Amino acid sequence: KFLLSNVCAGAILGKNGSTCKKIGQRSAAQIRISHPGQLFPGTRDRICIVGGDKESLGKCMELLLKHMFDVFSHGFEKSLMIQLVVPNSAISRIIGTGGRYVSQLRAATGCCINA
Repeated sequence: KFLLSNVCAGAILGKNGSTCKKIGQRSAAQIRISHPGQLFPGTRDRICIVGGDKESLGKCMELLLKHMFDVFSHGFEKSLMIQLVVPNSAISRIIGTGGRYVSQLRAATGCCINA
């Protein structure tokens, strides 16, 4: 589950849902984006839920991020910010003892990760 601005949600959906459907078919994952006005509590962001097996999820996220990068990076610094929604019960597994896992993720990906 991750959060999208209304503009990003529209870009991922595409005309009549065509882009979302194409990415879902290419990745074999299911993509659901909340309707306008159905926002994550305390934000102005819509909710995107991606479902499938590990391989499908990885491919889907790769295609979604590539599409967003292609749409929004023209003339800009070529960076994107993605907000993942992680349950409290899982966050310690991502951070790791003393921040070990999150440090490894930062080093391996070059991403700025705020946990």
